[in-house]
Amino acid sequence: MKRIAVSGADRDPSGAHHLSDDAIKSAGGVEIGERIVIFLVDEPLECDAVVQSFAGWEPHLFGREIGLWREPRP
Repeated sequence: MKRIAVSGADRDPSGAHHLSDDAIKSAGGVEIGERIVIFLVDEPLECDAVVQSFAGWEPHLFGREIGLWREPRP
C-alpha cells in the first residue's frame, strides 16, 4: 500500500486528513476509493485509510481513517 504523510493539523473531526498535492505526487498518484496508509509527520504513528473526495472540497483529496492509529510497521 502507498504511504502518504499528513500533519496533525490536516485532521478533520470525521477522521479525514487532507492529502497535499505534493504528497500525492510523491506517492505516484492515488485514486478515489484506493486504500492507503497515512502517517503523521510529527509523531511516529500511522493508520490505514481510504482516499475520498468531499462535495465542496474538489479538487482536494482526503484519506479517511480506517481502524486505529498504531506505531509504524517495519
